[in-house]
Amino acid sequence: HFAAVSNGVNWWQFLDALWESHPMYGGVFVVYMLLMVLFLLNILTGVFVSDAMDMSQASREFQAQREMEKRQYTFQCLISFFTEVDSDGSGTITLLELERSLSNPYMAASFYSLGVDASDARSLFRLLDVDRNQEVDMQEF
Repeated sequence: HFAAVSNGVNWWQFLDALWESHPMYGGVFVVYMLLMVLFLLNILTGVFVSDAMDMSQASREFQAQREMEKRQYTFQCLISFFTEVDSDGSGTITLLELERSLSNPYMAASFYSLGVDASDARSLFRLLDVDRNQEVDMQEF
């Protein structure tokens, strides 16, 4: 029967022999062959679905890695921006330092590229100055 299922022998040879002995045997053979083909297709579908799930998992892991790299890059950009804005090297930013930096088109564009609209420096500074001491340190930033 393996040869019939794996297409090694023509099914009609088996069917003719079984049909001649009794038509019921021929009918059972046809049902058997249909079930075997169904089972083989089910296994093949399972392999494809399993591979697709594995690829999907790898894609999610890749996206998570990419998101972590993006956050790390943004963090590095913020540190760099803070250092550039802190013109006196005090470790804090004043409103005057922020306004001077954002008047530079390059700095304004850099800040905008991080997803922050720098058009209103005073509002931005007030949002960043959590402890209301008129200076923004690295922790607040």
